[in-house]
Amino acid sequence: NGLGDRLRNGFQSAMDRVGIKGRAGGWGSLVGTIWTGRELNNAKDVVLGFIDSGDLSEVLHWEMINRGIFFASRGMYVISTPMDEAIVDKVVAEFQGALEVLKPYVAETKPELITK
Repeated sequence: NGLGDRLRNGFQSAMDRVGIKGRAGGWGSLVGTIWTGRELNNAKDVVLGFIDSGDLSEVLHWEMINRGIFFASRGMYVISTPMDEAIVDKVVAEFQGALEVLKPYVAETKPELITK
């Protein structure tokens, strides 16, 4: 669960640093990302975030695959037993790199998700 927290916090920090509105959430070893600036208070907010973001989760999925990280096309990531802090930190670094590559596409297709 601690590694899940580390991954969630890392993903949220990466989105904030890159300047893309998004939320990293989940529980325990399950981590999900949603491209949204809205607060997520219930399941409806999550579904609306997915709908509003169009194809961004799928595009992120493919960019992470290109970086050697399996990240489900629905924005879901699961910590596995052999993972440690170093691996989680590598995943976070690759996630931030992916966001930096995708930022121009996000700015073009969903400019409301760009913060800086």
